[in-house]
Amino acid sequence: MGASDLSDEVRQFLREHIQTVGALDTLLLLQRNSTRAWSLDDIARELRTSPLGVAGFIREFITNGLVEEEGAQYKYHPANSKLEAAVHSLSRDYSIRPVAVVNAIYSTPDDKIQTFADAFKFKKG
Repeated sequence: MGASDLSDEVRQFLREHIQTVGALDTLLLLQRNSTRAWSLDDIARELRTSPLGVAGFIREFITNGLVEEEGAQYKYHPANSKLEAAVHSLSRDYSIRPVAVVNAIYSTPDDKIQTFADAFKFKKG
């Protein structure tokens, strides 16, 4: 099972919003517990990771309309129904095809890395 086993919607969402499994785990934790507001420390403790790493994911999720800030707490709150549907599909696919989702995350080229690499390409002529 590869990334091609995932819907276009899920693959696009991963490309645009999820760069690591840590980010995926953070988002899905918040989504599963959508009525709860979380501190960075609570998220980190639940996922057994660093609050600093979680803070980076949360900043991106806020910017992308997936999470809202309530003081020093954070809550899953997609900005629109399209984002909510994509996260729901992602959650379902991750529970059924975790390897395909992880493969899709890590097979997605990072535009910044590609731009850097392209700067070193030799041009003919």
